[in-house]
Formats: sequence, C-alpha cells, structure tokens
Amino acid sequence: MNKKLPKAYYVEWRDAVSGSGWEDEHRLHKRRCFALGFLVRKGRGAIKLAACTDRQQVTSTLVIPRKMIRRMVRVHLPPTKWNK
Repeated sequence: MNKKLPKAYYVEWRDAVSGSGWEDEHRLHKRRCFALGFLVRKGRGAIKLAACTDRQQVTSTLVIPRKMIRRMVRVHLPPTKWNK
C-alpha cells in the first residue's frame, strides 16, 4: 500500500437482490445504497473501498461492481500531516 493517504469517495450504487421464495414482480427491485470510504483499488470491473486505513493496511473493505455504480464523487479531506 502507498504511504500517502488514499483518496476518499462518496459512492451511490444499486445493490443486487436475491430471494429463495415466491415474490410479487413489483417487489423485485434493486436497493439504492450509499458508501463513503478510501479508494483502495480501481479495476476494470469493480472498485474497492476501505472504511479505515493506517496507510499500510486497510480494514472493513467493500467491493462494488462498476456496472452497479450510479454516482462516484471525490471527497476532499482537510490537509493533515498524513496527506504528505
């Protein structure tokens, strides 16, 4: 992992839905989800966010497929000695 603090992002995305029983068609919708975290990886098929970092390791990661992302906005953090 890079020694610099990763960039932070706000992401709106559609969650996948699954079920194991009979459901009315109008109930089959994708949930709208919101995430805020440090961008750890940006791949062709997905991004990976982390809730926490110490600049060498990350924890509480979330992988979101790119096709499900509806909006992704960089969050500018105030300057700190960590950003250097």
